[in-house]
Amino acid sequence: FEYSGYDANIGFFSAVPQRGDIVFFDEYIHASIRDGIKLGNAKSYKFKHNDINDLKQKYDAERSRKAGGSPNEMEIYIVTESVFSMDGDSPDLKAFTEFCSENNCRLVVDEAHAVGVFGEKGEGLVQYLGLQNRIFARIVTFGKAVGCHGAAILGSKQLKGYLVNFSR
Repeated sequence: FEYSGYDANIGFFSAVPQRGDIVFFDEYIHASIRDGIKLGNAKSYKFKHNDINDLKQKYDAERSRKAGGSPNEMEIYIVTESVFSMDGDSPDLKAFTEFCSENNCRLVVDEAHAVGVFGEKGEGLVQYLGLQNRIFARIVTFGKAVGCHGAAILGSKQLKGYLVNFSR
């Protein structure tokens, strides 16, 4: 497949989170991710930039609101970037990963500004921190540090199969 980062974000976020699911996203997230979320059927809420405590409060409030329903009725996606483009800052990815593991959430990390910069071979910050096997999906682009066109969504075989069949 040949995607741009925009195509990858639109395709992923419009197809994967479903009606009844919830997406919590960093307030400084890429506009293309916001566009993809808007095209999908999941509810979405932003949390303060790189603020896991604000995320936890919003998560707890939403879980309390949904307390009558079964926890298995919905998937919860947490979306952040490994390196934010405007300030060059990063969230505490280890803390976000722990939170997602403890609460059965799916962590999605956009690595557009980390690939080619972090890691021994430029694999990105997630790989550099050794978290790659604990992340639901990573979105990487090749137009920045790699200097060519394209993007990829990294995840499980099941996720890849789903995207091939349902992502635009």
